[in-house]
Amino acid sequence: MTNNHPRPSAPTPVAVLHRVGRTVRVVVGRPAEAGVAAWQTFAADQLQEISEWLAEHDAQSVINVLPASAVICRTCTLPDADAAHLEQALALQAEAHMLTEVPVHRQACAVLPMAEGETSRSGIMVAWPETAGHDRPPVAGDRHVTFAPDVGGLAALLNGQRPSGPLLWFDPADGSLALAISNPNGAVFRAARIGAQRDVSVAENVGRVIAETALSVGLTPEFAGRLVDHGASGLGALDHAAGLVCPPEIIDSARERLPGSPDDPQWWRDYGVAAGVLMAAGNQLAPLTRLDRTAPFTSPSRGRRLIESMSEPATAIRIVAVCAAVVLLGPLLLAGLRLALLELKLPDLNAFLKEARNAEVQLAMYRELKDKVWPMTKLLSDVACNTPESIDLEQIRIRYGERVTVSGRAKKDSKSNLSAQEVVALMQDNLRDSNVFEEIYLNWGDSNSFGAYEFTLSAKVTNPYHRHAYPEELDYGTLTLADRLYGKRPEATTTLVSDESDLSDADDLETPAQTPPSDAAATPAP
Repeated sequence: MTNNHPRPSAPTPVAVLHRVGRTVRVVVGRPAEAGVAAWQTFAADQLQEISEWLAEHDAQSVINVLPASAVICRTCTLPDADAAHLEQALALQAEAHMLTEVPVHRQACAVLPMAEGETSRSGIMVAWPETAGHDRPPVAGDRHVTFAPDVGGLAALLNGQRPSGPLLWFDPADGSLALAISNPNGAVFRAARIGAQRDVSVAENVGRVIAETALSVGLTPEFAGRLVDHGASGLGALDHAAGLVCPPEIIDSARERLPGSPDDPQWWRDYGVAAGVLMAAGNQLAPLTRLDRTAPFTSPSRGRRLIESMSEPATAIRIVAVCAAVVLLGPLLLAGLRLALLELKLPDLNAFLKEARNAEVQLAMYRELKDKVWPMTKLLSDVACNTPESIDLEQIRIRYGERVTVSGRAKKDSKSNLSAQEVVALMQDNLRDSNVFEEIYLNWGDSNSFGAYEFTLSAKVTNPYHRHAYPEELDYGTLTLADRLYGKRPEATTTLVSDESDLSDADDLETPAQTPPSDAAATPAP
């Protein structure tokens, strides 16, 4: 059975090889995009044809499906928590349930997708013992080869759904049975091997495994019986051939998540497990598709090679001798270099030390003044800049270590249409926003017939040296009170005679002729 679809441009396709009896069913696709590009069934001895077909479809990595008879599978219940805590809980469960004899590169675990409405999560753990075999991939070459159990494909097909029927893959050639059953806590997976028994049919053996699995997770005997009936009817449809027994809703959901897959129930019976492994390689079940038959080999880095070379006895002795020489002579050499550098930069060291002492004395004096003296002029300026124009200040009292007290009279501001009380409140806000004063309290006095109120305001000085950037409307140094009341005066312009040429030009200006009086010569000059 062969079908080819136009392949997307990126990324590199992945081939999933599922050996069933004397055939190899191959599916090529891209896990990141969850799409199928091609599929075909080969004979198990057609290794060259398989390799050429994979090269034709640019498959650079291969995932071999392990039968259920070669793996150990466990399912555990996890709390509903964030991803990091789920991974930690699953790792603890894996250490407790998996065999310690199985190497780490032959173990994998993953958190199963959660169904809608579930309050707990489920995790799946698989182990591939070295004694199980099935470690020879059908194809060779320089392709990256990993292994994945067939129960991982069932977990990807299930994808958080909870059907009423079982999901199973059975291969009568080796008796491999991969099973997935829904339960109140999520889903349970099992990998088993059905042996031939006298006077017992295959359907009865599979039904016994289904019933044992269902009862072990707390399902009722009636529900377990229905699961056995579903499994028996599905095996009967396979007609003693290897295939996938799956509820229709699972196939419909998988077909939507796997673009390029055909709408053919027979295709899903044959290629369903391989398609599930392809989908698992691109989602949170990807760890199940990364089993390796040998431990990964990494070439040592330069740092590690350096450490290994230093661990040799001869090299270690030389290093110790050099270190001892550095420890004994290094401080002397550093002190001599430092002295030479200081003499080069400071030829007259005594003058520099005298200047440094004077600077330290001045800094100490400034620090003492800052701690015990306030900048009174600056504080007066801060109070004045934060006082609105409609307030007449009568008394300002500033004494170091005490609260600043301001007395005055507030009247209505005709420009901003603020009442006397609002004008004083504005002054409070201005003082607080300047970051110089805090704990501002206000006491009201009597009012006169013009609506002006007497008040007394006190504030605590918390940051006397803070220089607040006052806007122009509050800064009397930029915009004076006269400018506020009468507007800015135009600047006086003066014309200066720049050089003698201007003077000569001025002399050449025509002036009206004047006739001196007849007695001008006799009149003395004033």
